[in-house]
Amino acid sequence: MATDRRLGTEGAENRAALLDAAERIMREEGYAAVTSRHLAETAKLKPQLVHYYFRKMDDIFIALFRRFSDRYLENQLDILLSDTPLTDLWDNTSDTENATLMFEFMALSNHRKNMRSEIARFGKQFRTTQIKIIEKFFKDRDISGKDWPSIASLSFMMEALSRTMAFDKALGVTQGDADTREFVKRLINDLEILPSAKGADATASRRNRAS
Repeated sequence: MATDRRLGTEGAENRAALLDAAERIMREEGYAAVTSRHLAETAKLKPQLVHYYFRKMDDIFIALFRRFSDRYLENQLDILLSDTPLTDLWDNTSDTENATLMFEFMALSNHRKNMRSEIARFGKQFRTTQIKIIEKFFKDRDISGKDWPSIASLSFMMEALSRTMAFDKALGVTQGDADTREFVKRLINDLEILPSAKGADATASRRNRAS
């Protein structure tokens, strides 16, 4: 009976170097340029090591996307504890470097169904956490939802706007970019300077102790 060939461990330094190389190639040249030979040359490793750690190229793309998405979601969890969550959320979502890589993964998903399912899984987790961040922010500051669209739609609009701007910038289309960023930052700042319920409770407590 045939047995699976042993693969290198996930924590191996060479495996990480190959993923770093794949990410660099995708950012600079696009996913189509990620071949086993080019990957080995970029990572400065022997070509046979590519298939020692990854049976096929699809495995490299999946591993790279999972590393990228896990890192992105970890940033979102940190934002939940931030004093300026909307600012951090906007900066994280509108980062052009992340957007460039995400566009490559989305293009790749048109040809690989397994990548499409990975992106869908990430998208659901991302949107769920993003909604939690905005929901928590509104609750902390006792902001009424009647003056705003639903939190889910606000999350969608923020994500859609930031990705469109990042995509345009990658294409060299920058008309209105600076004005739009300034408008969004001004709107976010106006919201974030509102006192939080926690801060108001703490202030009231101090006043009661002093009186």
